[in-house]
Amino acid sequence: MEEKLRNIIGNVFEIDPDQVNEVTSQDTLANWDSIHHLNLIVSLEESYNVNFTDEETVQLTNYKVIKSILQEKGAFLT
Repeated sequence: MEEKLRNIIGNVFEIDPDQVNEVTSQDTLANWDSIHHLNLIVSLEESYNVNFTDEETVQLTNYKVIKSILQEKGAFLT
């Protein structure tokens, strides 16, 4: 569910999950740095029981891509 994804992103970046939307990205969040990015990857892998490739890890820089990759892995069904 998208609510779960918004909650994960909100928790990692210390923002209200209601502020997470289709345009949320490393360009729109000031604290999206390498440490927070790593925390996001770990949180997503644990929460959705998936593993990301190195290539996917680099691509996970915005809400839309995160959602899309999770859908491809069958872990995120709307």
